[in-house]
Amino acid sequence: MDKRDLTESGLLYEGNFEEWCERMKSVLACQFRSVYWIKTSTGYFHSKYDLLGSVSSTERTLLSQDMAKAIRANVENAFLSRIPAAIQRGFHTLLNTLKAHAQPFRFLDLPAEIRKMVYEII
Repeated sequence: MDKRDLTESGLLYEGNFEEWCERMKSVLACQFRSVYWIKTSTGYFHSKYDLLGSVSSTERTLLSQDMAKAIRANVENAFLSRIPAAIQRGFHTLLNTLKAHAQPFRFLDLPAEIRKMVYEII
């Protein structure tokens, strides 16, 4: 699957986290009507339940797991396979980990000899 195919699919891959988040807000709003997202200083997203504290911890855990499952369905498989299964189970940990892993590859951070080898190939 090339980058154009990934872009058209709407799946998360390296370099498109912000764009993907905007789409996921709509997807999750349709599936989980009582949830909305905001940026905070301590984390990237929170649900209405986190802010109000109006549900039990069991209900919050189940909601987090359901939302994480919906998110996993919208992440490219090769990308998701690099994230440990334990992190994939929770909404907040999964999103914050995806954000960290979705950064574009920084080619210029490679050592000069490796960059030269790549340039010779292309």
